[in-house]
Amino acid sequence: MRKKSFEQTKNDPNQIYLVGIMDGKIIAHVKITVIPTMYEKMNTYSILNHVCVKEEYRRHNIATKMLDECTKISKEMGCVAMELWSNNTRVPAHACYKHYGFVVNDAKFFSKAI
Repeated sequence: MRKKSFEQTKNDPNQIYLVGIMDGKIIAHVKITVIPTMYEKMNTYSILNHVCVKEEYRRHNIATKMLDECTKISKEMGCVAMELWSNNTRVPAHACYKHYGFVVNDAKFFSKAI
């Protein structure tokens, strides 16, 4: 499924995949989705999905370096903000995001299976 998803979006300039590689192995990854909008108040923004670092490589600033690259790319793409969603159980990841400067919004995340 992951390969199919990647194949469907690999040529979309608003879908950007970053991977961290060490010793020939993928140890981290994130997907950036740039959302251009017609609403002036919102402007263009990016959503970060699956900001992940393998457990044995955590606490080495890899996530921070990935977020730095996400910030750089988002700015280059004309984004005025970055957003991310994270499962409630990922408490250490939340600490990383807050340390990086992300704040918890007063928004709700809605979904519907179809």
